[in-house]
Amino acid sequence: MKFDNGAYYMFDSMPQAVVAVEEGQIVYLNHAAIRIFGSDALGIRAGMYFPDELLSGRDVLAGSITIDGHEYSVISMMSGESGMLSLSSATDGECRTNATHEMAETVFGVLRSNMSVCTSGMELLNRRAEKLEDDKISQYVAMMERSVVSMRRTMDNFDMLSKPVNILADKDAEYFDMVSLCSELIRTAGYLLPDWEQRMTFNSSCEHLTFFGNSKLIERMLLNLLSNSVKYTDKCGRITLTLSQLDDDVVLTVQDNGAGMKTDVLSTAFTRYECPRDLSDSRAGAGMGLAVAQNIAAIHGGSIVIESRQGRGTTVTVRLPKRRRSVLQVRDNRVEYEDEMSLFLSELADVLDYTSFLPEKRD
Repeated sequence: MKFDNGAYYMFDSMPQAVVAVEEGQIVYLNHAAIRIFGSDALGIRAGMYFPDELLSGRDVLAGSITIDGHEYSVISMMSGESGMLSLSSATDGECRTNATHEMAETVFGVLRSNMSVCTSGMELLNRRAEKLEDDKISQYVAMMERSVVSMRRTMDNFDMLSKPVNILADKDAEYFDMVSLCSELIRTAGYLLPDWEQRMTFNSSCEHLTFFGNSKLIERMLLNLLSNSVKYTDKCGRITLTLSQLDDDVVLTVQDNGAGMKTDVLSTAFTRYECPRDLSDSRAGAGMGLAVAQNIAAIHGGSIVIESRQGRGTTVTVRLPKRRRSVLQVRDNRVEYEDEMSLFLSELADVLDYTSFLPEKRD
């Protein structure tokens, strides 16, 4: 995609930031883009600001970048090393809903209190079922627990996206083996989703890969992406998690051959509370999962890009810097889980049936 220089004026007054790239260099910024990048960005290699995956020229791509602490959703339309990129603030939807946050937090506080009572009641019912050897009671309790866990996950996602960013010191991160984390994640997901055990695979180009970050947040991000793939891939499909190292970056890819994403969904995939929802689609969630995944990638200094075609599947690529950072930025309400299985049950709740919540399944 290439325009004569005189044709760029049509983008000058657009509210979205528009960046034109020719042969890998930024050649045009409209007024909204100049407010983000500054006019000095003209003539600079686009790769200084955008991840390589967004500049690959394969198709219409959705991604995100962080500039001066502000997150932006990006739609890329490239052909070779030339094309256009459109940016919108990832918090546009959030700004319009700020007035409701205080009320939402009050409501969520009440809901959490009531869910705690429900959880205590379910524990007592499970003990009663065990004493009476009544499997029916256990099944009914498992159904209730699935709903409670799903509601709690929705509220946790809302909290993560609505709270301000704080600084997390190195002591709150850790060194861990990314290969082991991904391998165990796929193994546990296959255990909870037996229909997918043979069709959800993990590939790695290296035997070990040491990474410095928050392992629980990385797991949460990957489980979010896997959950989306399971929702929109039929029982004959495949899902692959791939790990590789590219220069100083760790690259994680979740690929499926499922239904793919509609263009209107792809264009707002990372815009909080803005992703269109088909209320007739029982698989649709609250529309915050991809924004949460993007946030977790961003606080590790990374990026996330989605390539998707309707009917041909989806590929999500996460690139994280492998080098140690002195501090990480995270939101102040990291979710604490009772154990490792609780994290999996929470993040996969939308695609698990009630049997995964039976006491014997968790033991």
